Amino acid sequence: MNKIEEKRMIRSEMDAGMTAADVVEIVQLLTDNDIRVHVDGGWGVDALLGEQNRPHADLDIAVRHKDVPRLRELLESRGYTEISRDDSWECNFVLSDEAGHEVDVHSYTFDAEGNNIFGVPYPADSLNGVC
Repeated sequence: MNKIEEKRMIRSEMDAGMTAADVVEIVQLLTDNDIRVHVDGGWGVDALLGEQNRPHADLDIAVRHKDVPRLRELLESRGYTEISRDDSWECNFVLSDEAGHEVDVHSYTFDAEGNNIFGVPYPADSLNGVC
C-alpha cells in the first residue's frame, strides 16, 4: 500500500463511528437547549489538540445531573435509546442510535460550594476547560 492509499484508509477509519460532524451536532443540540455539556474522553483530547487523531466509537460527555431527563428527551427524539450494560446507572449510561453512534453520558451534581455531592466524582475545577 502506498502513502496515499494509507492516508485514505486512515481518513476512512476516522470518519467511521462518531465523526466530528456528529459531535458538533450533538453538542449544538444540547447547548441550544440550555444543557451545559463538557466533552470528555477521546474527543475532549482531540478538541484540545485541535484535530482528530484517531477514530472514536463514541462521544463521552459530562452534564449536570439535573439535565439528564432533558438530554434523554432530546436524544430519544433523534432515535437514541439506552444500551443495557452492567456498569450503567443513573449517572453513567450509553445512548445509541440505529447508525451505531454512541453517546456515553456521565452526570454530576455540585453543591453551592463546588463540592461534588452526587454522580460521577468529577472535581469541580476539572470542568472549567475551554478550547
